[in-house]
Amino acid sequence: MRLLRTDLSDGRLELQEFAGDCREKYAILSHVWGESELTIQDVQASVGQTKKGYSKVINCCSRAKSDGFDYVWIDTCCIDKTSSAELSEAINSMYRWYQDADVCYVHLADVPSVPFPDSRWFTRGWTLQELIAPSVVVFVDENWRDLGTKATLQEAIMRSTNIPAAVLAGNGPSNASVAQRMSWAARRQTTRVEDIAYCLLGIFGVNMPLLYGEGERAFIRLQEEIIRTSDDQSIFAWRSDDSRSGLLATGPAAFADSGNVIACSHPGFDNGPMSISNRGVHLSIPFIGLDGEGLGLGLLNCTKTGSGEAAIAVYLRDTLLTMDRFERVWPGEFELLDLSKTGPAQRPVRSICVKLGRLGHASRGAGGLAKEPCRGGDDAGRPRASLLSSVLMGNPVMRNDAANTRTELFRLASRGDLVGVCRLLGSGIIPANLTNAVGKTALLYAAENGHRGLVWLLLTRQDMPPSSADVNGWTALSHAARGGHKDVVESLLARTDMRPYVTDSAGRTPLSHAAETGQDGVIRALLASGKFEPDAADSNGKRPLFYAVREGHASTARLLIETGRVDVYAKIDNVDLLCWAIQKQAQDLATMLINRGVMLEREYRGKTPLATAAAAAAGEALVSLLLDKGANVEATDVRGMTPLALAVESGSVASVRLLLAKGARSNVSDRGGMTPLGLAVVKGDAASAKLLLGNGANVEVADHGITPLALAADKGNAALVRLLLEKGANIEVGLASGVMTPLVLAAKSGDAASVKLLLERGAKPEAKDYWERTPLAWAARKGDVASAKLLLDKGANVEAPDKDRMTPLAMAAKLGMVAVAELLVEKGANARGSKESRSALAWASGGGHEGMVRMLIAKGVMVEASAFDAAAESGHLKVFQILAEGCPDISQIPTQTGAKIAYRCVMGRGKKDEIDTQNKMLQLLGQRGYTCSRHMIGRDAITDHTAAYVKVVAGQIVDVLTKHGIKV
Repeated sequence: MRLLRTDLSDGRLELQEFAGDCREKYAILSHVWGESELTIQDVQASVGQTKKGYSKVINCCSRAKSDGFDYVWIDTCCIDKTSSAELSEAINSMYRWYQDADVCYVHLADVPSVPFPDSRWFTRGWTLQELIAPSVVVFVDENWRDLGTKATLQEAIMRSTNIPAAVLAGNGPSNASVAQRMSWAARRQTTRVEDIAYCLLGIFGVNMPLLYGEGERAFIRLQEEIIRTSDDQSIFAWRSDDSRSGLLATGPAAFADSGNVIACSHPGFDNGPMSISNRGVHLSIPFIGLDGEGLGLGLLNCTKTGSGEAAIAVYLRDTLLTMDRFERVWPGEFELLDLSKTGPAQRPVRSICVKLGRLGHASRGAGGLAKEPCRGGDDAGRPRASLLSSVLMGNPVMRNDAANTRTELFRLASRGDLVGVCRLLGSGIIPANLTNAVGKTALLYAAENGHRGLVWLLLTRQDMPPSSADVNGWTALSHAARGGHKDVVESLLARTDMRPYVTDSAGRTPLSHAAETGQDGVIRALLASGKFEPDAADSNGKRPLFYAVREGHASTARLLIETGRVDVYAKIDNVDLLCWAIQKQAQDLATMLINRGVMLEREYRGKTPLATAAAAAAGEALVSLLLDKGANVEATDVRGMTPLALAVESGSVASVRLLLAKGARSNVSDRGGMTPLGLAVVKGDAASAKLLLGNGANVEVADHGITPLALAADKGNAALVRLLLEKGANIEVGLASGVMTPLVLAAKSGDAASVKLLLERGAKPEAKDYWERTPLAWAARKGDVASAKLLLDKGANVEAPDKDRMTPLAMAAKLGMVAVAELLVEKGANARGSKESRSALAWASGGGHEGMVRMLIAKGVMVEASAFDAAAESGHLKVFQILAEGCPDISQIPTQTGAKIAYRCVMGRGKKDEIDTQNKMLQLLGQRGYTCSRHMIGRDAITDHTAAYVKVVAGQIVDVLTKHGIKV
């Protein structure tokens, strides 16, 4: 330390250097530097007498001398400013030097030109410590006349500086909070940017090297040094629109409104130390989440004077939604939060890291770098008051409806309605960890539906354990992984309070669930975390790879296999993974497994991998792959079916072609006797049939006793019939028993095209089936006019009866096939019946086929009693009317017909509408002049009864007949 001697008797200034602590009494000068200040070099060279600052030094020495001091310290000429080391040491020691001085003279060069409180001295940064540190401060004006002391001018100084009286009285600045001390410098300035930090070193009792040229970074370093030596969280209680420095302020001006901020110790708050690293500021503070974007309030252990149990809270954002890395947002504001409105569950203490900003040049017009904008928690600019109200106050309406609130909580969580959930939980009537019947919480619903923000917000609460699970043991991580919500998974994995490797009740991990649903992004995130074993088996022995393969998720399986830590040869439920892959038609996956050496002949439910692929309709790619790898083309399954037969059965023509090209045998029958060709015909697959026939398939091999041609005819497939005929199929061999020729079967199927083909090849039109029905009979049954014409043109017998003595015309009439019946009549078919069979008209009348009846009558078929009887017995009134109109002489109708109708009316058999129909038929006969013979009524109409009974009933029948105008 250098001091100036105050003795100027020799007319020159003299410096004296003291090693270590100076034990001499000395005065010290505080002033605002002006132009041409006297330097140490000037003093040492005895020059500088012409400088403006020379007189100030002389006057100071004179005053100190007169006050009895031999030495005085003046910053301009007692420090060698050309030495950065000395300058640094001096600045770090300066507060102590002022503190140790016996008196400090404050020279106010602008007083009395300006009022004392308005002196420029009160605006300078360096003069702050020069005011506080010395115990005795004497103020002098520009002419060195006394103005008063710090004690006598205390009121004026307080108004000008906002420094409390206790501090001015000598109690020391350490009793004030960091925010308060910063506020004293808020409106002060320094010539160099760095000096606004360096001038405060003594105020905060810290030391640090001087790095001129670092600019605003000096103030950041000052705060970092304060944090290392203090647990006073008021250092963060500042407001400024300049957010470049993150949690720390860019300058003391940010503390301009923090003069009433005091440090305190709130119950439940952490008083632990803070620290600084290259990541940011590490501290433990209560945190309240506000929205789904990571916005929340960090509560500081400080408050405002007279605010009681309130805490200052700054806005922070969890940048990664992991509760690990935060940034300060809305730095222009902080809140004074009433702690009585929140409980410990809502504001748990969190150990967090708030990042430091990157200082650049603040915007100074065009060409300068703009300041980083102040970001808020709501892009739409929602007022903070409303946001706080939603979270802290809840919904007052819901407070009175607890039952609905419980169900509503889960519904809102599923929808991701963050504001709604906050309002419900803020009501205080339900906890966040409330569960429903399946053990699910709002957290699990939010994770299941991928609402990352809501998941984060719920986990900011103390009453929501991150690893809570439902009745199945599924955690939020399991639900998110299963749903493929990668962002939620990553957030949960990054949390230090999350136990990721928690198995559920089935022993399954989140990785297992993600593999089952094919969530590749989630799989990558889980594997990258290093917290999951890719081949971990669950309680059933099933591994993630199994679930991926079973569900056909090839890319997921590849991710697991490429880890090199899974067993691709394992069997699950005695089934090889390759078979699972082929069953899912996952070619990439199957290729991967085969290339890994998985065996090709292991069976799955009796099928080899090749058989399984062949059985898939779109499995040709897998068939090709397996054939290229040497799979056995003749291996049969439990039904005795070869891969070729299975390919035909599945309709995969491409697979059939591949297998035949590899030499698959085309005439191998399965255990039921069916060949691949038979299967192709049954399936109607002409393309496969053509391939088989071109590769040696036997056209006459009977499958289940029926030839391929007969099968094709029975299926009505003219294309296959033509193909088989071209290959020489026997047209008269259908079933092994020799009956049911292809022509019969073609007619039976109603396939005129096949009938034509067979007839052209010489098929016999008189061939009969088991029921002795000819092809013409089948055409009549089907109403197939085209086939009937073809058969008739080839001489088919129009009267050929079947076992039931029914001719083709009778069959057509019975079934109402009018067009075919008309053709048969035109070809001379006999419409009259016989003792063994009904007439065609009777069959048509009994069936109620009005069109058929009209056609037959129009063709000249005689209306006979049997037709009336059939129509009456079946209750077809309209047909009965047509018959009556078509009968030229109604009197020819025997008494038996009318008597039977009347007998049914007498006996009341049937429903009322049916009896009404019978009465209408009698009325119609009466209108047509029908008569009955009395002595024939009882004998013909009533049988199997005594004579007395017949007599009585016959009388009733006569009454009925007479009632309807029928003469008896």
